[in-house]
Amino acid sequence: MITSTIGKLGGALLAVGAAVSVLIPSSAVAAPSTVQANQDGVCTGGEYCFASNILGNGSLSDFSVADANLNNNVYTTPGLGQGSPLGNTAKWGWNYDSTRSAVICTGTNYTGSCAGAPPNTGGQYNVTYRGNVESIYWT
Repeated sequence: MITSTIGKLGGALLAVGAAVSVLIPSSAVAAPSTVQANQDGVCTGGEYCFASNILGNGSLSDFSVADANLNNNVYTTPGLGQGSPLGNTAKWGWNYDSTRSAVICTGTNYTGSCAGAPPNTGGQYNVTYRGNVESIYWT
């Protein structure tokens, strides 16, 4: 089970205290509330969007489903970072889903330090997650 406490400080996503075990909840593979094309370069409802720049600009990469290894994905939209690997480079993220929380983790396979972004929230990653995200799932 993964637990975390989330707060916002000056628009930045702040993750505090995470506990991780080997078991991944079945919700890690939950279907999006609205079906979106994963990695289509458009950040829309039902998706979590990663940005290569701390201000939320630069190249983007969008996910509507869980991904246990972001190291084999790239930024897809035009801008600084396009075509670059996503794993361990994202500095900003936003959950565009209106019903599901997105959980990002510093390790592959939903391990390491994990933090959730409730529906329609996000921002700059704090030092724990900035340039250090390797997996994402939905709850």
